Amino acid sequence: MDGMNDGFIHLPKRRVTYSDSDRPIVRLTREAYDVLVDITNETCLPMSRVVSEIIIQSQSLIRLDEGKETK
Repeated sequence: MDGMNDGFIHLPKRRVTYSDSDRPIVRLTREAYDVLVDITNETCLPMSRVVSEIIIQSQSLIRLDEGKETK
């Protein structure tokens, strides 16, 4: 089965450190930001809440691909 059509979100492995901040900053692509704006406008929730919910709820859909580690 092709890994891109199996219903999971495929990401290469990468190590980062946890933040000590209560409000860490993450940069988005323009395309992702525009999608976030559309979702936020539909839900009337704050952007931070929308992104947090998407990340938490999609965690079980993420597969880390072996051998494709990035720096």
